[in-house]
Amino acid sequence: MERKTIYVTRQGAKLQRVDGQLGVYIDRTLLDRFAPNEIDQVLLFGNVQVSTQAISLLFKHGVHVSFFSTSARYRGQLVAPESGNVFVRLAQHARYMDAAFRLELSRALIRSKIGAGRLLVRRFARNHPAAAEVMDECAQFLAASVDALDGVRDWMRCEASRELRQRDIFKHST
Repeated sequence: MERKTIYVTRQGAKLQRVDGQLGVYIDRTLLDRFAPNEIDQVLLFGNVQVSTQAISLLFKHGVHVSFFSTSARYRGQLVAPESGNVFVRLAQHARYMDAAFRLELSRALIRSKIGAGRLLVRRFARNHPAAAEVMDECAQFLAASVDALDGVRDWMRCEASRELRQRDIFKHST
């Protein structure tokens, strides 16, 4: 059985326990019911209330509840105490123990951050063209540096360098 992700975006909605199921109410009218064993996670956007009985029911079935603003900015999460699969956790731990994997993951993260930084500066450069040239030079330097990373300390230095250069561009361009 495939489990569902429940999205609640209607402002003023209330989640309550109803006969052992999760009920979604608007203005005291029951809109929908969900069996808790069919729910993977619940995502709440904006002004949505959840009763303690509903939270207890969701936790009993290992369901996470995440809270977001109306504009989808992450606010926080309630996590069931025994959530997830123990075999997944063991596999994650085994991957973590692999130094080569951690290093390659670090490289991938830094490459993504460099790409995101370039995009941010390109948008910024629409009004400040000099910033784009400087950032492209920095991004090329950092991208070349990523492949030379040998460990966590190198990764931290490269990340710090990326952050400082990006801040410097914005500071001098405004």
